Amino acid sequence: MDQDQGGRARLLEAWRGLSPEDQRAVCLFAEFLRSKGQRAEPRSVPREPLSIPAPAGESAVAALKRLKATYPMIEADTGLLEEASRLLMDKVLGKPDKEVISGMEALFQRRYRAWLEAERTRSAPE
Repeated sequence: MDQDQGGRARLLEAWRGLSPEDQRAVCLFAEFLRSKGQRAEPRSVPREPLSIPAPAGESAVAALKRLKATYPMIEADTGLLEEASRLLMDKVLGKPDKEVISGMEALFQRRYRAWLEAERTRSAPE
């Protein structure tokens, strides 16, 4: 079996072991990963996070989408995606959505503060 077939077999085996809710979470996260590569026309980026409230009963995957929309100035780079993936894996491993969402909110807030600092440095007079 070649490497591609082995990867597919492992993926299928893992998929079959997931609950329907977790399968949905995996699909939503895969869509999120795919969308990060699709760049739109350059647009003005707000300097402040948008006010997008969390709906009641929000899932961890929905929170990730909400936070990405709330912080449009934050690029979905590899580091952010790796950290978000680790947090979503905690959900798959049984951590409650509320705890995972709290971790994701802290992640986006840290990334926002770092973005602000980088913006200040770029615009500082030399």
